[in-house]
Amino acid sequence: MASTEAASTTVLRAMQKPVLAESAREARRRANRKYVARCRERGLCVCGEHRPAVGGRKRCAECMAAERNYTKANRKNNNRLALAAYHKNKEKCNRQRRKRRLMHRYRLTLEEFDGLVKNQNGRCAVCGELFPSNRHPSIDHDHKCCEGETSCGKCIREILCTRCNSMLGLANDSIEVLQSAISYLSRHGAA
Repeated sequence: MASTEAASTTVLRAMQKPVLAESAREARRRANRKYVARCRERGLCVCGEHRPAVGGRKRCAECMAAERNYTKANRKNNNRLALAAYHKNKEKCNRQRRKRRLMHRYRLTLEEFDGLVKNQNGRCAVCGELFPSNRHPSIDHDHKCCEGETSCGKCIREILCTRCNSMLGLANDSIEVLQSAISYLSRHGAA
């Protein structure tokens, strides 16, 4: 009976350890966040040397230089580790990259993008072809609203296949150019 109680006590302690370790880790994180916040309020570096931070950042010039030097010295090793982590979690990394790109370029979440594709039944808005499974569909937005690669998110028109999006982009979204191309193809007997 005593050995059974001892075994159950050992099992109970083993189950409680991760909880205690997690709470201690969380307490350290909270304390570190408070320390960083205090340093930022005072305009000091978080290294503990109480040197002034540079340009509203968390670090002083010496810490930033040391970090740059470390990065330069360990570039090959860091790249190797990053590549190994990517290959270990390729699907997760690609999904995260896709989420960041959608948010940065189009102000869209992945769920909103998937909803737009679903509303179009997985088909291109121009040619009506199903989107290929091995390529991501393109997001068409009004370039008159937002210059360059990024969009405000309000000027998104619809989801297109890569070919149709390229066609519109090369024509600079010009109706005249596209109508001229249609008449050209009609004159030369294209179906």
